[in-house]
Amino acid sequence: MKTSISSDQLAFMLDAQARGSTVSIRGVGFDSRRVQPSDLFVALRSDSADGHDYVQAAWDRGAVAALVEQWLPLAITQIKVDSCLAALGQWAKSVRQSSAATIVGVTGSAGKTTVKAIVAHLLKALGETSSTRGNYNNEIGVPLTLLELGPEDQYAVVEMGARFKGDIAYLCAMVAPQVRILTTVLPAHLETFGSLDVIADTKGEIFDDMRSGDIAVMPGDSPYLSTWRERASGQIVTFGYADGTDIQVIDVDDQGFSGLGVRLRTPAGDCALASDLVGAHNALNLAASVAACLACGMTLGAIVSQVASLQPVQGRLARHKLSEATTLVDDSYNASPEAMRQALLTLAKTAGTRLAILGPMAELGASSDDYHQQILAQALGGAADEVWLSGKGWPLVEDARVRYFATTQAVIDALSAIPNCDWILVKASRSAQLDRVVSHLQALGGATC
Repeated sequence: MKTSISSDQLAFMLDAQARGSTVSIRGVGFDSRRVQPSDLFVALRSDSADGHDYVQAAWDRGAVAALVEQWLPLAITQIKVDSCLAALGQWAKSVRQSSAATIVGVTGSAGKTTVKAIVAHLLKALGETSSTRGNYNNEIGVPLTLLELGPEDQYAVVEMGARFKGDIAYLCAMVAPQVRILTTVLPAHLETFGSLDVIADTKGEIFDDMRSGDIAVMPGDSPYLSTWRERASGQIVTFGYADGTDIQVIDVDDQGFSGLGVRLRTPAGDCALASDLVGAHNALNLAASVAACLACGMTLGAIVSQVASLQPVQGRLARHKLSEATTLVDDSYNASPEAMRQALLTLAKTAGTRLAILGPMAELGASSDDYHQQILAQALGGAADEVWLSGKGWPLVEDARVRYFATTQAVIDALSAIPNCDWILVKASRSAQLDRVVSHLQALGGATC
């Protein structure tokens, strides 16, 4: 939090009861192990844990108050509400309503974290800009992002994720973005959504209940475009490769892991962007970001200049030099089938010997086996010279280029030295924890970005 609030003020705002002395709250935490002095500890309940069991631990670490759903026999100041999660959202909504910042909201099956980072980087050329930290894009993370808003912020970029229908509508009502970006719709979280149509409908919730002055940025190449257009009541800006899109990608210079050049046609004129971003798929992420920043009043010249200093997001095709001979590409943050495919396409375009260390893709439901088979076939079809597969879900093939590992730790145990190759790609869903492999390789090589 950038602003402070007293426990009595917060209780009044939430129409809640309070017990204990009045204290000044200067931060918010929901993990008792990471609570900072002067924090409010939010006792969230989940299927696996009850935050009320950790209020004492949070108090011991310096929390000055606790948001609870039942009174606890502790002397710490307590604010009692019916639902801690709902109260957190109510508080965040109040902070957002009092902010004068222009808010950009981002959702999509892939690319939302990268677009969030690009837009935030570009808008910093216009003024103070805050953005979602890490993967704080759910019903807990989004309120915490909004609570970070301060009076000095002129812009904020908020990432919104979803696992169930209605999630984006809930978050959007809280964020109320003036600029709303939908990056793409792909098979991701199929286990909870069930179909691509449901994903498209859920992501499209970002365009519901728009005000007349709001701006909707949507992929012009999507088969769902007409449906999203009907839902958006503000100004619509499309991006993509197709003729007629407002921000059109007219040329892509994919230099593999050496960077990306993109030429765009925009209402403000044509432009050439040169960046250290990796992979042709980032051409659309750049196009969506340019659309949003033009909508925020940024000039095309300023955008081109600011793009030149862009750096890849940590865990998103970020490059680290392990040795004179070997470069690590860290893409361990997340992995849908399309993101996996794009990473392997980029690897295939890169000269040298290549090792792909791949972990399983999560939440693909009944289609999981098919997607894993397709990705392995692509990896062996020219993308990599050697493939290490971690975890379950991968098809068994008899190929000397393939090694199987039951766990992430087994992969780490096999890496007693930097492999003898030019490029190492590490790619998996976040749940596979292949970021541990990345950290191990960096420790072996003393890597720098």
